[in-house]
Amino acid sequence: MSTKKMLMSLFSRKGCTCCWKDTEINSYGFCRECFIRLCLLESKPGDDTFHVFRYEGEIRRIISDLKYRRKKYYAQRLAMVLAAYLAERKDTLSFDVIVPVPLHWKKEFSRGFNQSAMISVCLGRILKKKVMLDALAKSKNTISQTALGREDRKRNMSGIFASGRQRIMEKSFVLLVDDVYTTGATALSAKKTLLSAGASTVIILTVAKA
Repeated sequence: MSTKKMLMSLFSRKGCTCCWKDTEINSYGFCRECFIRLCLLESKPGDDTFHVFRYEGEIRRIISDLKYRRKKYYAQRLAMVLAAYLAERKDTLSFDVIVPVPLHWKKEFSRGFNQSAMISVCLGRILKKKVMLDALAKSKNTISQTALGREDRKRNMSGIFASGRQRIMEKSFVLLVDDVYTTGATALSAKKTLLSAGASTVIILTVAKA
């Protein structure tokens, strides 16, 4: 079964991710009316950083509901969004393992989960890919990025990741997954650490870009 057919079969008994109406939905999990209101982002040839949607409207609400209102069922929905995006680009986006951007243990303990890890686990199940949850560790509990300017965000995220308990397979192609991309300081710092740990290539994929 193709990835697209598998995604459609997973969604066949569920409603639209935005409006939850029991109607026909696409492989991303949205009905036609809701999908046309979402802003899909285009990638450029040679890119190694990809984002599916603009971080606004319903996508912003869905991610916020997952992170702050503990609506964990959205993790699978967002994983299916990423899977559908990857299925459309399977000839150009290839990878061996999936690595989520980690949270510092204090923040993860406070929230109760790491949303990027949950999305990654669901994505790994859909694509039958290995997920390395402990490949990265966040060694410094940084202040929230939302209150900082672009340059302060870069300084805030500089050198905060370390190789985790799980070693990256030498020369592996890694898909680095996060929920939201703002200035890129977080993802790029994590990417640098993965490359230093032995990864051959690191592709960044996020649900949305601010």
